[in-house]
Amino acid sequence: MQNASSQDLTFESLKRPLAYRFFNTLGSSLNTIGLAKTVLDVDSLLETAKKATRLDDFGSQSFHVPLNQLVDSLKSEAQLNFVGKNLSKKMLVELLSERLRVQEYIKRNPETLSEKINRPLFVIGMPRSGTSFLFNLLCQDTNSSCIKYWELYNPPQSFIQDKQLDQAIAEKALLEKCTKELVKKKRLMPQLDQIHAIDALGPYECFHLLERDFVCHTFGLYANVPTYIERIESDWMKADPEASTSLYKRYYQQIQVIKNLHSQLLYSQGKPTQEVDKHWVFKSPVHLWAIDEISNTLPDASFVHIHRDPLSVIPSICSFIALGRAVLSDQVDLKKIGKTALHRWSTAIDRALNIRREHPSLKIIDVHYGRFIKDPVNAVRAIYHQLDYDFPSKLEENLSQYIYKSKKSGRGQKNKYSLQQFGLEESEVRDSFQNYYQFLSSI
Repeated sequence: MQNASSQDLTFESLKRPLAYRFFNTLGSSLNTIGLAKTVLDVDSLLETAKKATRLDDFGSQSFHVPLNQLVDSLKSEAQLNFVGKNLSKKMLVELLSERLRVQEYIKRNPETLSEKINRPLFVIGMPRSGTSFLFNLLCQDTNSSCIKYWELYNPPQSFIQDKQLDQAIAEKALLEKCTKELVKKKRLMPQLDQIHAIDALGPYECFHLLERDFVCHTFGLYANVPTYIERIESDWMKADPEASTSLYKRYYQQIQVIKNLHSQLLYSQGKPTQEVDKHWVFKSPVHLWAIDEISNTLPDASFVHIHRDPLSVIPSICSFIALGRAVLSDQVDLKKIGKTALHRWSTAIDRALNIRREHPSLKIIDVHYGRFIKDPVNAVRAIYHQLDYDFPSKLEENLSQYIYKSKKSGRGQKNKYSLQQFGLEESEVRDSFQNYYQFLSSI
């Protein structure tokens, strides 16, 4: 919806919870007089994570450069409020703690790095282009594996600390913790369910695994960190050979950890290991920047690239960014968000199309959003046919049930926005995506 009245626009109607407003005001006042000062300091973040996990091996040290740049941008550019500083610190410590736990799990279970991720399928496309809906449909196949939201935080801290602790008990505790954290997140951003449905037990995109290396565009969703984003989009990482090759290597290892945990749990329960032959499904718009790196790391990877008119996608992206940044900052510049989003995602699409031209052997299927929405079941059937996957009879029923429940819930379907709200005109969007429109007309 591009012509929503101003009173109906999602961002304009944002209401912060009372508790948020109270703590933000109180904390800001105390911070002014030096009684509640939150400092973002890399050394302190590292030490806090080590203390929380009782671990000290982060693996490759290549993450230090992007982490330092991210922290610098958060401090100098993001205009974080009191809550924003504390949430940012919590997020960074959690990412570092997860990195430590993954490294420890691999050291204790070296066989993890022998896990095979079969015929991985990546759903790519710009945010707000139907990637989540398509991804969730592909995950309805019982012959596929995917990462659940709560599994992104595996291995559990309690499982790492106590070698004798039952894995099922540790994972149950982790699930409960993730469920509670997700409830808190939805309280901070009351409109989240309207625009992007998330369930702790449901499939979720895998960008979080890249965030543990601190090279990920999603940090630009949470906060205004333009210098950091410019750096990761440039060739600066290539100055460090280890950094440029390790990002998707570590991403792959983290998937291996999750699969190994699947297998270990099934084995401990005396169940047949059914994970071996399943193909895996992943999704994240950030993969548009790295189709070639993914293919180099996972040579048998396939991609489903979903396409939607940028005139619909860009204002929706902007609205989502505005909502995310309003959690951490009181200064949300809608027009700056508009200009930045237009540049960032037109650049991402151009990069993806260039990679495709340079590597014609990549296995990529193109899906038009409009045709997909009209008949999603047959769209999935066509994808399976082109990838030579078996389409079990039960899958059509599973797809139909998911589509019915999704439409009935209305979750993730109520974002309202306009180009003008973000200082953009239709002609600007068409000019920025000129190459993309030409591509769309050719397929």
